[in-house]
Formats: sequence, C-alpha cells, structure tokens
Amino acid sequence: MSLVPDESLSSVRVLGSATPDGAALAHAVADERWLAGARVLKSGPSPPGGGGGRVLQGEAPVGAVRTPVVVKILPVTGARGALGGLLRTSRHWRQWRGAALLERRGFDAQQPLVLFRARGAGSGSPVEVLVLQFVPGRTALEHIARPEHPRQSAGVARAVARFTRRLADQWLLNRDHKPSNIVMVPGPQGEWRPTLIDTVGVRSAIGSPLAALAGGVPAMLRPGKDRRAHEALLCRMLATLLIEPIGIGHPVRPTDCMRALLASLDGPLFGSGAAFQSLPRIARRAVVRARWARVTSIIARHADPTPRDDPLPRP
Repeated sequence: MSLVPDESLSSVRVLGSATPDGAALAHAVADERWLAGARVLKSGPSPPGGGGGRVLQGEAPVGAVRTPVVVKILPVTGARGALGGLLRTSRHWRQWRGAALLERRGFDAQQPLVLFRARGAGSGSPVEVLVLQFVPGRTALEHIARPEHPRQSAGVARAVARFTRRLADQWLLNRDHKPSNIVMVPGPQGEWRPTLIDTVGVRSAIGSPLAALAGGVPAMLRPGKDRRAHEALLCRMLATLLIEPIGIGHPVRPTDCMRALLASLDGPLFGSGAAFQSLPRIARRAVVRARWARVTSIIARHADPTPRDDPLPRP
C-alpha cells in the first residue's frame, strides 16, 4: 500500500531534531494543506536500492515564522524499513549523519532540521520524513547545462574542483558526488560556495571497506602518507562530476574540464611540500596527464550514465 499524494500524515513520531521547534515543524509539514500546496520537486516509486518517494519544497509555518524547507518523504516497507528508524540505518539517517560529518569538517551542506515517522491519515501507510533547510541557488549541473555566460561557467568549474580536492584532503568520500547534488551559493565577495544537498553517500574513507570503491584505495589508509590512495579517492569524485552531464547530453566543455583539473591541483601536492606551480613545466604536464588519464579511465569503465530521472529542473 502506498501513500496517497497530498493526504495528511498522522501519528507523527519525531526520531531526531536539530532545532527546538522540531516537533512543531514536523506537524506543520504533515498537515494536508501544506502537502497540497508545496512545490513537487520529485515524485516516484521507491526502488529497492533507495531513493524514489517524494521531495517537496515550501515554507513551513511554525508560530509566526515561515521557514523555507525541503521535505523528503520515503515509504517504509518490510522489516528492514521498519527497523531502519530504530537502528538509524535508513536512507534519511545516513543523510543526517553525512551532513553532520561535513559540518564538523568545515564544509557547507544542506542541514537536516527534523526527522520523523508517520502514517498516511487515510491509507495508514508508514513513511519516514526528513525536513531540511532550503538552500537557494542553481546546482552545478544547471550551470553546466544552461550556462548564463562562459566566465561564470569557468568559476563554477574551479570552485567545484577545489571543493572536491578539500574533501579528498580530509579523506572524505562522497559516493554520489554528482553536480546535481551541489548547489552553487554566491559568497559575499563574489566567490562560489559549493553546498552539498545530498549527503547520503558521504563517509570517512579511512579504515572503511567502502574506501576500496574509490578505484584502488586500500581499506586502511595512512592519512598524510598514502599519495596513491589520495589520488584514487580524488579522481573517483572528479569522474563522478563529469559522468552525470554526459548522461543527460550536456558534457562539460573541454576548457572547463581543464580548468577544473588544474584547480584540483592548487596548493601543495598531497604528501609533498612542493606546490604544483613550482614544479618544472615538464613535471606539471606529466602530473596533469596522469590525473586526466585516471579520470577518463574511470568514466570509460562506467555503465550507461543515463539517469533514471531527469536531474535538471524544468526551465
């Protein structure tokens, strides 16, 4: 049995809250009128591997304040789904932990406000609901597919590459490092502040078997020492940034690929005190070619990149 669209939610049970108004916020978005009036960002079945469900955007009234939020609603199915909230293993709990990890490490990420479980008032279907802060701005994928002008496209490419390099420098792996999951927020000085809005796949690569998924990264890493592991970790995420645009027919322009590649080499080379720009020209060319070869190799081995759902919002 599935949740009837726009039906109100009853039996609200808060699992986690990052705000004193968490319970009030949960009840506000569970109301039938709020659900009916919210903008639908995504709607579809929930496949066995996760995802699907509904994603809504709107302003939730809590007292006299209207809070801009994004609400993710997933059906709870089977014993595994029923235990996911209790054991904190559900997709929403993984997003909660990923956002908290990024915040602790000094990265910008969409922050969860409240997580709760409820039932459809009419259907009785159980659902798990995650309410997140709304992050205004265009995604990196929108900047790639619908650039406003070349200079802006170049700035986005460099900012996302530096953001990705910072993740790898802190041994953080994002298994879903797609440009549609990164909102480009303008900073006060005109700079870009990449903000990750889907943090389900974020985790530490140190001491985790999942690190092996980064293209040869060993299960146990030596922070500050294992240069090959760092390079593999970084190149996997750089490749993921390029795969999604290919899948929707808007590949990243070659000039922006090179800008991103060079930006990912800013600062001292990992495990070395030498800055990339201080190397002899022939050595710089060798470093760039080696990194690009690894990235393109990962892309070539990837299966059909066509996404199940169109990640670009309607114009």
